[in-house]
Amino acid sequence: MGTDASERWDVPAFRAYAHPHFAKGKGWTLKPSGRHISFSPDGKTAWFDEKVLSPSYGPSRGSGVLLLEGGAWKIAQYNLTVPVPNGLLGKVAKMVAEGYPVPGDLDVPAAAALLAARKGDKDLVVLDVRTPAEHAAGRIAGSVNLDFSAPGFKDELAKLDKSKTYLVHCAKGGRSAKALSLIKAAGFSSAYNMLGGLTAWTEKGLPVEK
Repeated sequence: MGTDASERWDVPAFRAYAHPHFAKGKGWTLKPSGRHISFSPDGKTAWFDEKVLSPSYGPSRGSGVLLLEGGAWKIAQYNLTVPVPNGLLGKVAKMVAEGYPVPGDLDVPAAAALLAARKGDKDLVVLDVRTPAEHAAGRIAGSVNLDFSAPGFKDELAKLDKSKTYLVHCAKGGRSAKALSLIKAAGFSSAYNMLGGLTAWTEKGLPVEK
């Protein structure tokens, strides 16, 4: 489990997500210290918590479960968290409740700037997760339609190229936010949710095609 509420990785999904970063010589450095370990009565399971220092996140916390298999300890689960000082809890809770933009969220001007900067780039895909009828009525030029409400959404999502960048939108941002969580969990390397959806896009006077 990662620091974002949407992150709950299995090994294949995290490997698919992390590999593009590692291939570019990028990654995460976590230096543990102050570890506490408890063992089950049979000595085959261990629980631990530790302080972690990360150049990216600062002082953090890690916890997890270890299983003794074949004479070696293997990690069965690991949770990474970033502690919030008690004095800031109220402020942080308010930010979350009010929909404070999280990593992966872009407002319409930022989304439009991204599209302009990468115009003609086939590795950037506008993913419209509205229904086919909504898509046909008006859409961002060149967008690909994948209906979030369709029963086979996850199956169709799995067919997409995970190495590409996706700008995801719906009508107002609700469906696309949920879709982005699934996209992240599926191990896509880069994806963004356009806040306000196509409604906010048209309110800014930006073009749609029919």
